[in-house]
Amino acid sequence: MMILSVNERTKKIHLTSLMRAMYVCIPRSDGEQWGMLNAAYSWGGPKLLIETIENNFRIDIDHYVVVDFAAFEKGVDLLGGVEITLSDAEARHVQSISKVVTYSGTQQLNGVQARAYCQIRYIDNDFVRTKRQRTVLTKLMNKAASSSIPKLIDLAETMLPYVNTDMTNGEILSYIAKVPSLMSNPITQRMLPIENEAGKSYTGIIFVQGREMYKVDFNTNIRALHEFIMS
Repeated sequence: MMILSVNERTKKIHLTSLMRAMYVCIPRSDGEQWGMLNAAYSWGGPKLLIETIENNFRIDIDHYVVVDFAAFEKGVDLLGGVEITLSDAEARHVQSISKVVTYSGTQQLNGVQARAYCQIRYIDNDFVRTKRQRTVLTKLMNKAASSSIPKLIDLAETMLPYVNTDMTNGEILSYIAKVPSLMSNPITQRMLPIENEAGKSYTGIIFVQGREMYKVDFNTNIRALHEFIMS
């Protein structure tokens, strides 16, 4: 899960990964329940997930886009792949999952390979996995930004049947028109909870009914998120 925020004042795009195992309060219709963040989507789809993020982190989410594995792979392939630098361990994992010969070093990954890369966590941890996902998305966005507006519109029209979103065609077109100005600045990134942002610690780890979750310092994280998206 990521929050993609567009700061209209600074003309910057910010990407914030949300760890799926954060221990949050989920406002279910049958009463509030504490649990893993990703449980909100399982219980109530995008609507409940958005309410959960808004309530816990004190922000407003305007729109959502849900992308499944097939849509992700198609999007990467439509853009001609994504250039990623792989370590030996990452290359071995990508090859084992994608069944495509993959080498360490910098190379162009197709959709299946890129998906495998984004799913890696056993060679390090979930925190680093979110960084890989932000890296791929950032590179795809930069690559798309080099395309003409008509080509971006064609890309959006091709991808729309593969995604679930509450945005109208008009709203999508308005965002596409802003791409040249927005992509003139580097995309900035971060991860919540910020206690584990470096990807090396397991601060706040708790076990609820035998499941590993992360207790969040909400005051610290809310302040950090707000400062980040307003920068």
